[in-house]
Order: sequence, then C-alpha cells, then structure tokens
Amino acid sequence: MERLKREPQQKKAFIEAKRKHPHDFAKQAELIVTARRPAGLPERFQPLFMADNNTRDPLDFFHQYPIERQRRLQAEAEQRREQQRQVTEETQQKRRREMENGRKTVQKLKQDAEERKIDQFGNATKRMWENALPVPIHLKGIITPNETEKDDGTIVHRSQVGIKVSYSFKI
Repeated sequence: MERLKREPQQKKAFIEAKRKHPHDFAKQAELIVTARRPAGLPERFQPLFMADNNTRDPLDFFHQYPIERQRRLQAEAEQRREQQRQVTEETQQKRRREMENGRKTVQKLKQDAEERKIDQFGNATKRMWENALPVPIHLKGIITPNETEKDDGTIVHRSQVGIKVSYSFKI
C-alpha cells in the first residue's frame, strides 16, 4: 500500500524536473535527488558527481586514466633508472676497491719476489736451458693484478708476479 503512495510522488518529481529543466539533465538529476533524499541526510547533501564544487565531467576518468597511467609508468621508469644508477655506482666502487687491493697485493708480491731473488733464479734457468737446448730462450716479467671481491665481502687473490721462461721450436 505504501509503495502505491510513493510511486505517484516519485513520478511527480521526475515529471516536475523534466518540466523545469527540459534540456539540462544535470539539473533534472539534482531535483530528483533532493526529492528522493532519505530522511537522515542533511538538506544540502548531494552525491559527489552532483556537488557544486565538483564541476568535472563524470567521464573525465576515461580521459584522465591514460594520463595518470603515463605518469605512473614514467615514475616507475625513473625509479628503475635510479636503482640502476645505484647498482652501477656500487659496481664501480667495488671495481675501484678490487683495483686498489690488486695494486697492494702486486706491491707485496714484488717485494717478496725481490727478497727471494726470483729474477736471479730465472736468469740461471735461462742460462741452463741455453746450454742444453739449441734454441733461443726468452725471459718475460709477469705482473698481473687480479682481485675479486665476493658479495659477502671476502676477497679472492689471483694476482701474479714473477718471471716466465720460454722457448720456441719448430715441429
């Protein structure tokens, strides 16, 4: 029974809104919303898309979405570039440390080779081979810094300092 009473009143709100604002759907909607306002809502209440201070078109979302997506993608790309820059910087610092460690290790190995008189041993070996073999003997100094720093901070030393004794022959 109550429903039958309400229907003509609701229909009246629609008809009145259409009569007052025949070509303005937004104003028609405002009148209908005020006519159908629940009792607990304040009189000035309107849904967000009909509020006076919100003059944006409800379809703006579809226009703004690609722009917001582009901004988000640009921010993510910038964040990736920043992370890559940090990784690159850390890698460069690690290489500098490895080079410095390699230089220090080579210096220590050179001192050790001088103390043990490796060069004299190489010259003696060359003379012995020259007397035993009828081919030219070559001596070459070796200085190869090679240090690797692992992720856990340990350093692997593979540096080499010494003398290489070699000869060539034809088969």
